Amino acid sequence: MKNYTFTRWWGPLVGALAGMLVALYTRVIRGDSLGFWPPVIGGTVLGLAAGFLIMLVDPAPSKQPEDASIDPLAKPSLAGNILCALSLIFFFMPFFSILLSGLALFLNWRIKGWARRLSWVGLILGLSITSLMVWHWMSGANEN
Repeated sequence: MKNYTFTRWWGPLVGALAGMLVALYTRVIRGDSLGFWPPVIGGTVLGLAAGFLIMLVDPAPSKQPEDASIDPLAKPSLAGNILCALSLIFFFMPFFSILLSGLALFLNWRIKGWARRLSWVGLILGLSITSLMVWHWMSGANEN
């Protein structure tokens, strides 16, 4: 019997489709007054984020033979993948996003691949939002 598997990028696609279908079903059953598109777009984005989290947490298939020795520092960790995904999901929260992405980058420092690159993206986004918030706070404090 052959073992059929799906590639990792199916996670966000299936998540977005599931989120959209749940939002449509909820919209038809409950008849919310929000209109048609906001719940559908919101459900799709939340499903996409959940699928993206699953894609990052799911380890990539090994390209090396089973008996090859693998450097333990080069293997991605579950905690590093989860922190990477959380840093991207919560990038809009000042200071907290820097903490998450800093920890994710620390755990993924010796890893080659998506986790390290996306940890950098989360750190840059978190620093940008935090800088804007501090700048806004400082400029508002000078007006009084």
